[in-house]
Amino acid sequence: MLKYAKEAPDFIDKHKLWKGLAHYSWVIKGIVVIAAITGLYTVSFIADLFTGDVSITQNSLMASFSSFSLDGIADFFGGSMKYILLAVVEVIIFHFTRRTMMIVTGRPIDTSWDTFVKAEKRMIAVIFVAFGLEKAFGFGWSIFSGIFGFDSLEPVFMVLIQSFYLGFAIIDNYNELYDMSIKQSHRFTWHYAPVALVVGGMLNLMLYVPFLGVLIGPIVCAVVATLTMHFINNQDNGVAWVFVEKKKTIKKAKRKANGQN
Repeated sequence: MLKYAKEAPDFIDKHKLWKGLAHYSWVIKGIVVIAAITGLYTVSFIADLFTGDVSITQNSLMASFSSFSLDGIADFFGGSMKYILLAVVEVIIFHFTRRTMMIVTGRPIDTSWDTFVKAEKRMIAVIFVAFGLEKAFGFGWSIFSGIFGFDSLEPVFMVLIQSFYLGFAIIDNYNELYDMSIKQSHRFTWHYAPVALVVGGMLNLMLYVPFLGVLIGPIVCAVVATLTMHFINNQDNGVAWVFVEKKKTIKKAKRKANGQN
């Protein structure tokens, strides 16, 4: 992963992976607006962090956006801002994942609008799963730490869990190319948890970069995740093992249809 993280910018530039984004021009324009609004929030957050105060001008500027900001929407969903951003930038993750796969495999991959819409719907479903499981793990940890006195480790645990599920949402775009269900995709990603942790951790950090983080973070993480997973799967002889459970279910259904136990 470190190798591909280092090589990703040159890979993106060499193969001009941004080509084709014009097909989603109005979506990209919307993302730029979202990046600007999110950037204003991040600048305010950093100013508070280092100075403990924000200038009157900045407060006034932020106030004008407060009712429209993603942060306000995120509060309604219980602090899920990063997941909301993933849904917004799915077109970027979708495009760069598929362009990267086309280059490393030498095969054409569907990037049509209809396919993107399906991918967007899947991303929304993945986000609900990821956010739900993150909260479930957090609740479980709260009980565990309350019993055994590990409260001080809760922030570390939650960062790791959120990083994994942010990584899972990115890697699912790769897994989708193999027609995995979301359940199979989660199982597959869990098998390679360190990859998801690093990808999600990278994205977590990049989203705090004002303005550019929302755009560059998903691009770099999508390329790094795709290159890494493609390499790992070539080393591990493919993804067939993740479908074993599905095959068993099909066989069981056939036996039931034939009246067998």
